[in-house]
Amino acid sequence: MATLAVQTLSKPVPGLKNILFATDFSEASMKAFPYEAALGKKFGASVFACHIIKPPALIAAAPRLRLIYMKWSGMPRKKSLDEIVHSPLLEGIKRKSIAP
Repeated sequence: MATLAVQTLSKPVPGLKNILFATDFSEASMKAFPYEAALGKKFGASVFACHIIKPPALIAAAPRLRLIYMKWSGMPRKKSLDEIVHSPLLEGIKRKSIAP
């Protein structure tokens, strides 16, 4: 009968404590969501969902309009973040949405 060699690690394997899921709600970014959820479950990490946007050129030209733009565009973003945070994939994981 053959024996299997077992390798022990001399250093502890690092874990994850917090995971930031930054999304623009595109199809490509949402494909990463199941992986983020699996990592959160595997390591018992907290998951933070955040919406990343590229502000329109108007905001770069007139920075004082930033707050108005953020309030105007905030409602759909908040609703979508809440859907991610309450997804069944994150069941049993500490999670929170981060919105400005």
